[in-house]
Amino acid sequence: WLERGGVFISVNMRGGAEYGEAWHKAGTLGQKQNVFDDFIAVAEELVRTGVTSPDRLAIMGGSNGGLLVGAVMEQRPDLFAVALPYAAGPQTLYRSLDSGKSWTSCYTAAGRDALHGIVSILTVGNDVLIALGGSDTLGGLMRSSDVGRHWSRFAWSPNNVSMTSAAVCGPSIIGMTTSSELWQMGSTGGPWSKGNPPTKDGFADLNTLVIWGRDAFAAGDGVYLSTDCGANWVRPINTGLPPFSNITSLAVNGLQMIAYNELAGGGMLASTD
Repeated sequence: WLERGGVFISVNMRGGAEYGEAWHKAGTLGQKQNVFDDFIAVAEELVRTGVTSPDRLAIMGGSNGGLLVGAVMEQRPDLFAVALPYAAGPQTLYRSLDSGKSWTSCYTAAGRDALHGIVSILTVGNDVLIALGGSDTLGGLMRSSDVGRHWSRFAWSPNNVSMTSAAVCGPSIIGMTTSSELWQMGSTGGPWSKGNPPTKDGFADLNTLVIWGRDAFAAGDGVYLSTDCGANWVRPINTGLPPFSNITSLAVNGLQMIAYNELAGGGMLASTD
């Protein structure tokens, strides 16, 4: 990259350890925005001095840097052509990842104890939603509109049953529960409505939920499909029989849907339609 005339910049921002403890504290807790402001200021200086232009400026960061890149690409989408955040570790994860325990001195969130048991992280517009397992006062959806610094209740668990997964599908949010039910609500809020299963027997032992385009797929003891973002579900032909029983994971890989069956004789299954 450098031999071809490219320019690489490693940015030192407040919050790091480069210039002592005061520099570090200036980018933690309630001062976290300083980190994003410093990064944006460097990008603006590169444009001002003619080093690059917004249509040729790419940014990349992992872990804490992934959070940084995710924040600035939302705050200043006009300034960057490409943003590559990876392994991002926002403060909402410190309870669910062992490595995140060390982040508690750098981040803050309202009701830290209430953020225990994260099962999914969603984005709706400029908001971040986290789905929490648990029922009563613990489970449901929490929302942040300021890159995770403050959280408020967005919705309770559907029918007061703990969620195991959640996903955004078009204008809807789909929640999957420990009772192997699928629920739907509008992405702007409102009450949950129960998804209609393909038969009166309901859904069989759901384990995983994924969105492919505008279609939703749920799987466990068989695979289920919804083309209206969770309101109505069908079971595609033959997916209630081996090797489609006990599907533990679904993933989208380009133009393929990949399913994993952990039973003996199972393995990886793929579909292009």
